[in-house]
Amino acid sequence: MNKTFLSSHNFFFKKWYLINAENQILGRFASQIIKILVGKHKLTYSPFLPSNTRLIIINAKKICISGNKLYKKKYFHYSGYPSGLHFKTFFELQSFQSEKLIRTTILGMLPKTLLGRKMIKQLYIYSGNKHYHSAQFPKALIL
Repeated sequence: MNKTFLSSHNFFFKKWYLINAENQILGRFASQIIKILVGKHKLTYSPFLPSNTRLIIINAKKICISGNKLYKKKYFHYSGYPSGLHFKTFFELQSFQSEKLIRTTILGMLPKTLLGRKMIKQLYIYSGNKHYHSAQFPKALIL
């Protein structure tokens, strides 16, 4: 009789990957990150378990966007108070908060469940070329 293999959460080791976001288009880059973060690239993919894959994204400040959206695309934030609606363009966020720009794009593509909140904690984004995870020996991944 054949038995289906179901992986458990502690069965696999954590793998660390280093991804360079320089000259990548934001939406396409985020969709490729989601596939790795969810674990669809693995043979042992199960939709109810996190993938034990840690991703380090560097050079977030140098990410691109296609078309004429550099000054036209707006990101909104509402504080909850009257006249508390604030918005920033893509250019402003890229200059000052490039990590937040990539994180909100990826967070919008993840499932809005407890598993999605666990997956976003496995993502480390840095605006420059330096990261603080060299002790984990991340493998460079080219997208």
